[in-house]
Amino acid sequence: MDEKEIRFLPSSKPPRAKLPKVGCMRSITDRIPARLVLYFLSWSGFLVSFMMRNDINFALVAMVRTNAGGNGTNSSVSDHCRSVAVTESPAFVNGNYSTLDEGAIPQVIEGVEEYGEFDWDSTVQAVIKGSFYWCYVLSQVVGGVATQYFGTKNVFGWSQFFTAACSLCIPYASDLHYGAVILLRSIQGFASGLTWPAMYAIVGYWIPPVERSRFMSSFQGFSIGIGLTYPLCGFIIAYFGWRLVFYTTGTIGMIWCVFWYLLAFNTPQEHPRITANELEYI
Repeated sequence: MDEKEIRFLPSSKPPRAKLPKVGCMRSITDRIPARLVLYFLSWSGFLVSFMMRNDINFALVAMVRTNAGGNGTNSSVSDHCRSVAVTESPAFVNGNYSTLDEGAIPQVIEGVEEYGEFDWDSTVQAVIKGSFYWCYVLSQVVGGVATQYFGTKNVFGWSQFFTAACSLCIPYASDLHYGAVILLRSIQGFASGLTWPAMYAIVGYWIPPVERSRFMSSFQGFSIGIGLTYPLCGFIIAYFGWRLVFYTTGTIGMIWCVFWYLLAFNTPQEHPRITANELEYI
């Protein structure tokens, strides 16, 4: 045989089979369905949103002096409590019940009355609480239009960001003037109102009709947020002061925003880690 014929002879070695390449260090996020990630982002997002919404309702009790009523209500309550304590409250001393010493009662009441830093009357406190809802209803209409132009990722994410930023600023605003607190609460209300229409819009892109009722249960994260806020705020106020309440909820909101921008996408087609099977199923 000449050299040309040898060159075209088949090899005596069997051909090597091509094995599919499977990464042994595959990311955990690749193994979790993208819809499940979106579910927990939605659930935790509403939880955090309602924590930042309700934190001031509890913190305001510690911020304001209880004798700052302006209408005499708190002082009359204090007088009533003092009289009840003196006449009706027994103390167990040396194995016997005896009436409390009246001289000790004013010291206790005075300590309660002076608890808090701000002399905001009941009208100011009511305005602070109600200012959240001034723009809340209007922003839900704006949120639907904004979501059409900017997408759920931007609208929901930025609304949470501004709500968290306002929570972080409330302690500083309180030192300036209660008007600054009212302004921040109004901004929080407007931003929070954007969350509902934004999340409703993403359901149509991501969730098949047979799963939508189950996915909508993620919106109930707000009820967990409300239930978690009050014991958490009570613990923080008792041991660290009311200012840390806003720093805590605001920081949690900022951390949530980081996860949202890393893991959330407007449509399945934009998701870089979604599997072909899940994309076809959606």
